[in-house]
Amino acid sequence: TLPKNNNFSDNITVGTKLNIFSNLTVDLSWNTNWDERRTEIISLTPGGEFGSTISASGNISSSVWAFGKGYRDLFERQLQTAFDDLNGTSTISDETGNGDGRIVLNRNTLEEDFRRAYLGGNTGAIGEKSYTPIPKPNWRITWTGVEEYIPFLGNLMSRATLSHGYSGSYRLGWSLNAITGEQPGQGIGAFNVIDVKRDFEPTSINVEQRFSPLIQLNVTWLSNLRTQISFDRSKTNSLALSSRTVTERLSQGLTTSINYTFRGITIPFLPRIQNNIDVTINGGFADDKEQKFYLNQDIEQALSVINPDPNVDQYDFTDPFITGQNRINASLVLGYRFSQTVTSNFEYTFTKVEPKSSAFPPRTNHDIRFNFRIAIQSR
Repeated sequence: TLPKNNNFSDNITVGTKLNIFSNLTVDLSWNTNWDERRTEIISLTPGGEFGSTISASGNISSSVWAFGKGYRDLFERQLQTAFDDLNGTSTISDETGNGDGRIVLNRNTLEEDFRRAYLGGNTGAIGEKSYTPIPKPNWRITWTGVEEYIPFLGNLMSRATLSHGYSGSYRLGWSLNAITGEQPGQGIGAFNVIDVKRDFEPTSINVEQRFSPLIQLNVTWLSNLRTQISFDRSKTNSLALSSRTVTERLSQGLTTSINYTFRGITIPFLPRIQNNIDVTINGGFADDKEQKFYLNQDIEQALSVINPDPNVDQYDFTDPFITGQNRINASLVLGYRFSQTVTSNFEYTFTKVEPKSSAFPPRTNHDIRFNFRIAIQSR
């Protein structure tokens, strides 16, 4: 037996920075990468005959704009695919249908519809397997000198910066099929669907949209007080191809931070030492929500009658199962430096979690920490 293993990996990243104005910059970045793991086992029988077994799998990733319509678009695209292959019998088959190569609930058709539903429009794909969306730029916008445009409070600021950032990614895992071609019929509703397996098919798909931050304001005041307020928003969508389950996770939250340094502070038992005390106050609120859609059941329900209405707008899907939680965080940190080698910190943290599902009780945590650090060096 002669095994042969090959691993391939490629990554392309492009970035640029645009100075729109002297105080306004835009950073753009494109990224795409793909990898493949391929194993071939060649065996020689006692009769002198050669045989080989090949297995392959891999992943692709690409920067994208994820601004699609979501699950309803995916549901309607899949339902329209089923209607296009109806031929007046109880069998749904692309061969006797419109012959466009698309089959309802087929993994490759699901990948195409999921990509278009969650990225938006008829987003095309490139590559040997047509799994890689055309990379689109992520961005980050930074605007300095904002204090000049803030009435009243702007005169109390020495520097204010406004920023906004977006990143989106499309990730897919794929594998080589050992069995290809037409498969036995599978019952869906009142119909029997004939599936056809290609050489390659996806195994997992994830689309991520992240605004980090959606908007953020950093201010240094004339008193050297530093404040930050930020609002973040992210959404992750995944498709479990084995169960045809779509999971949408939405997280959004507001965070604030206040920093100030008290200078020349003495402590009672060391009156000759004057150092600084750093005070940091953090606070935030986050709303996490997860909802699951069961595409297989929704399609089956729409195809439950032998003569369905071919207008996809007439059908609706089951309300998703929703879970999640609300989180409130707050902390106070006091830091004191005795010398270059001796420092100490006091930290109090408050956390309150309120689940959206009655299966989990709410909880509140109070944490108090005190750190005393001594750095010892020797030569």
